[in-house]
Amino acid sequence: MSSAQRMEKKSPEKALLIYDRAFQRSKKVKEKLKILTRIEKLIKTKIKRADLLQGALDRKVSLLEDSVKKNKVLLDLAQLALQNLKNSNIALSYLDQISYEDLNGPQRESYFKLVIVSYLNDDNYEQAVIEADEFLAFKDLTPSERFKIEILKSKAFVAKKENIKAIENYEKLLNKYPNLSKTWKVRSQLAILFEEQRDYSRAIENLQVLKKDAGEKDSLLEWRIKELQKRLAQQPGQSGRLRR
Repeated sequence: MSSAQRMEKKSPEKALLIYDRAFQRSKKVKEKLKILTRIEKLIKTKIKRADLLQGALDRKVSLLEDSVKKNKVLLDLAQLALQNLKNSNIALSYLDQISYEDLNGPQRESYFKLVIVSYLNDDNYEQAVIEADEFLAFKDLTPSERFKIEILKSKAFVAKKENIKAIENYEKLLNKYPNLSKTWKVRSQLAILFEEQRDYSRAIENLQVLKKDAGEKDSLLEWRIKELQKRLAQQPGQSGRLRR
């Protein structure tokens, strides 16, 4: 182990080989987990290869008995599969192994997000909505969990080109969670959706709220508002209704 540590900066790949041999020789689970922690850190900071990191984390999952710790590694693997390996099916295979009952608060939020995002990334928007609805049926959700799931559900509606449903969902969130810190994202999305629906007056309304909340001059927001006001002026007789 000490020789591998000395090699980490000079030759990370050689250090990895030494760690791997030490892992194979070791008979004690605790020692194997300790070596895997060193391997994981080495790959993340020096080698930076997602496939090797996946292999190290797979080994860790096979050794861990504590369900809370195992859940954390499985969530890391699912995140790795989505962000680096770009494979939703692999991500879902890891998520299927998770013991839901043993998820703590932050882990549970990650779990909800990763499941829904896996289907979104796979262009399976209908299933993303189904999964979101199943999670929303849980009676013990925190306001933060419910809010984040609803946001992802709205994204699925947008991806499905169901703008009316997305708008209705976003507006429901504004009414229900007016003080949550991320409501500015909701208003920003609403402005985009209303603009796409040519409901310029309501797009402007949301942008003006964003401008007011910013508390300082925002030239981009001001420019967007002026552009939408021009379009609105070119719509004689239009009352800004949603076009269904």
